[in-house]
Amino acid sequence: YTAIGDPVNTAARLCSIAQADEIIVSEATMKQLGVFVESTAMPPVRVKGKEKELQVFSIQGMRTGASDLTRTR
Repeated sequence: YTAIGDPVNTAARLCSIAQADEIIVSEATMKQLGVFVESTAMPPVRVKGKEKELQVFSIQGMRTGASDLTRTR
């Protein structure tokens, strides 16, 4: 099987701009991760295949206590 589509293309573009040992995510992904990670907003980037610039975030790590939020009770 092959993964295709806009999310896969966006992920590939973000991987290409990330530095070594850096995790960069899109705004859509950040909305899902928000309460679990420490992040820094980066300047918007223009990537191939997108008309508008993308707001991206650099992930620094997990928030203290974030693992507690994922446990089912």
